[in-house]
Amino acid sequence: MSFTSQVFELPSKGVLYPPESPLRSGTVRMKPMTAVEEDIITDPNVTAKGFTAIADALMTALLDTKIDADDLLEGDRNALLIYTRITAWGSLLEFTRKHPKTKEDSLASVDLSTIGERALGAEPIAAGVNEFAYQLPYSGKQITFKLLTHGDFKKIEQERDELTKLDGKAHKKTTLLRAMLCSVDGDTTEITRYKLSTEMFSADMRAFFKYVDAIKPDTTLKADITYADGYVAEGVEVPFMEWDTFSPDWRELSFD
Repeated sequence: MSFTSQVFELPSKGVLYPPESPLRSGTVRMKPMTAVEEDIITDPNVTAKGFTAIADALMTALLDTKIDADDLLEGDRNALLIYTRITAWGSLLEFTRKHPKTKEDSLASVDLSTIGERALGAEPIAAGVNEFAYQLPYSGKQITFKLLTHGDFKKIEQERDELTKLDGKAHKKTTLLRAMLCSVDGDTTEITRYKLSTEMFSADMRAFFKYVDAIKPDTTLKADITYADGYVAEGVEVPFMEWDTFSPDWRELSFD
């Protein structure tokens, strides 16, 4: 990633956005974070709502006003959040983590600017359309699905909260599936998509989510972690997608 300019290139290159969208260009302009935005993201009313709410506050405040943050693909949003963190407080992320050799808590650090990007790994069903085809390996059903946007995650969280209030269950997988499914064996009706979201075989669901993770444009989320004694653990998943990543007080953090 390059962080030398306020013009940022999206991991998706803009290819999944419709021609009329300002995101179609594959680049966005963002202003640097100021004290005003820090006040917003440290507001307890925002932080209590979790990561999506914090991301929403930041993207809404910092993006060009022509861009609706809800339209951003998940991977594009994630990359922009890393960019925002680096331009605000630098690329060094320090945290407490168990040392892989001594098994004791140790100060560790990672350079967020070394995190790479993953390009789109499959062709959509049509140019400029966020919809992909996939055959579930166990049931054999042919489905089409979309990659989720920031706005989708907001709706999913709202739906989960409403459902949990009714029955006390988490509804994590079914709400994701309902948001992603576009058609089942050519049937686009809501009732058919809802039925599959609740009846999909676990093996099919795991294979499907694995496929989606492999093809969606995103940050790689892996980097080398350096421990206080100089030991370097290579290619470790970086635990930055938490609220505390947007706080400069790193030495208080623990990700074990």
